[in-house]
Amino acid sequence: NLIADLGTSVFNRLTDSTNAVWRHGLMNVFGDGYFPFLKSMLGMGDGFATTARQSMKDMGVGIDSAIGNLSRQWGDVIDNNMPGSKFERALAWSANKSMMVNLHGPWTDSMKTMSGTVAAADFLRTAERISGGTHTPADIQRMAQAGIEPAMATRIWAAYKDGGGQEFGSGTHIANTADWTDTQARDVFSSAIARDADMAVLTPGMEKPLWMSSPIVSLLGQFKSFVAAAHEKVLISNMQQMDVRTLQGLI
Repeated sequence: NLIADLGTSVFNRLTDSTNAVWRHGLMNVFGDGYFPFLKSMLGMGDGFATTARQSMKDMGVGIDSAIGNLSRQWGDVIDNNMPGSKFERALAWSANKSMMVNLHGPWTDSMKTMSGTVAAADFLRTAERISGGTHTPADIQRMAQAGIEPAMATRIWAAYKDGGGQEFGSGTHIANTADWTDTQARDVFSSAIARDADMAVLTPGMEKPLWMSSPIVSLLGQFKSFVAAAHEKVLISNMQQMDVRTLQGLI
């Protein structure tokens, strides 16, 4: 089914390129993501694209092509149901390669790298405001939704300043978490960025209805787990923010 049914479905995922607007606003998405990456593609950059990609890989973001994670989620394939015969192994290999041919793998990696870079820059600016005491209640709420309390936000900002983080342009921070010495701050920050990337580039998790977990009935809902994830991760979670970013994402 992966080989036969997903040939052009990447076109149905074009909204992955705009989902980050719901959470971070239009100006942040373009200022921290698309514009710097475009400059790098045109040879006008300053190493931003390479640094941003490596920073995301260090946090486990944008590596779906390497681990084949998304293809199994699309197909609702149980991880411990490993193919045994030569035919099954050949079919599994073909299905994995098809996710590269139909551009699902490259598209997912690119969009998660973009969304994670935008989220990291936004969170680090917010952590800077919290550390400096110039934050707003919305800053505290937004960080709390990502699982970061004020004390941890201060530690994250200190780890960024001490751990080789870089700033590009006017306030676009690249974390470089591999060089952080505060491992707890690194783990909390990396988890927040991975969560945000999975919400911007739909990655189903616990949002699936229980009936989709049945080995037989789940066939009826194959490829529909992303609809359930979109309802939870895009519509409900973002509409609850009720701010200008939500309005921009809706538009």
